[in-house]
Amino acid sequence: MGEREAGSSSSLAGGGENQLEKSARGDPGEDRESSAMLREVKDNSGCYDPLVVSIGPYHSGNTRLELMQRHKRTMALQFVDGDLKLLEELYQKVRCVAEATKKCYTDQSSVAKFNKEEFSQMMFLDACFILRFIYCLAKDEQEALKMNKRL
Repeated sequence: MGEREAGSSSSLAGGGENQLEKSARGDPGEDRESSAMLREVKDNSGCYDPLVVSIGPYHSGNTRLELMQRHKRTMALQFVDGDLKLLEELYQKVRCVAEATKKCYTDQSSVAKFNKEEFSQMMFLDACFILRFIYCLAKDEQEALKMNKRL
């Protein structure tokens, strides 16, 4: 029960194998093609560009997001409760896996512009930002984020 019979159609796609099934099967080419097609739809043009904060290399360096980029350093310090030794220890752990992480990106041109140190710093600050942000939301401590709610 719960299994599809051979030759039956998917209710999600209206027949055949759907995108969800292809993704679950691990067909990364299909995901990249779909993403590229969605980006090309004029109505979707602004949906992929961050409005407040960039995470990862794709939009890093966008001057419109510079204020939040500086705020990531503050949040990294908050994440370790001001413990500079812990901050450095965690950073070194990220630095050790930076080159391997770079290889995980399908668009190598987006990571090629970063040397190991720059990439490591970006990934570390982004990770601290995300974890601190989630922590503050989970603990209902949004005021600790020191971020404007309208953003």
